[in-house]
Amino acid sequence: MDLWPEGQGQHNPYYSQPRQSNGLAVASLVFGITSIIFCWCGLLALAQVIMAIVFGSVAISKANHGASGRGPATAGLVLGIFGGAIWFLLGLLTLGVLWVV
Repeated sequence: MDLWPEGQGQHNPYYSQPRQSNGLAVASLVFGITSIIFCWCGLLALAQVIMAIVFGSVAISKANHGASGRGPATAGLVLGIFGGAIWFLLGLLTLGVLWVV
């Protein structure tokens, strides 16, 4: 004996399909946070800044097309830009000595 008659329960208006996950948003957030923590590490920090900005931009683009993760993507993008600014200022203050490390 079926609990649901034929055809019912398949298109429940209260159940929606899960949103597409956006791993790039999380990656952007992680790279943004680590770019600030390791802003003194020279080229490693520059690579983290670039990855945070690129992943954040792509994740925001995906979020505009229905994927989840707009908040972490935006946070990762902002933190990546902020980490890049700190990296650049540290390079100016130390006359580029830390950029080689």
